[in-house]
Amino acid sequence: MSVDRQNEAERTYEELFIQFSSRIEKLLLLGVKIVLLALVASQLLLQVPQLRHGLVKVERLEGKPYLHESVSVHSRAAQ
Repeated sequence: MSVDRQNEAERTYEELFIQFSSRIEKLLLLGVKIVLLALVASQLLLQVPQLRHGLVKVERLEGKPYLHESVSVHSRAAQ
């Protein structure tokens, strides 16, 4: 194999590798975006008490359910 043919083969391989790695990089970035979106969506859904009760088994086993309430200063003083 001549030096010119070998150099051409190496350049062709490098170009193919760059194309392949670019596609894989785009797929990986898309995968990361999807996973982050799913994480945010699942955390937002767990903020709804009715959904959380149905989705999380431990929630039913807890003694006192989590209730997000705003406590005023006056009600604290009364306790």
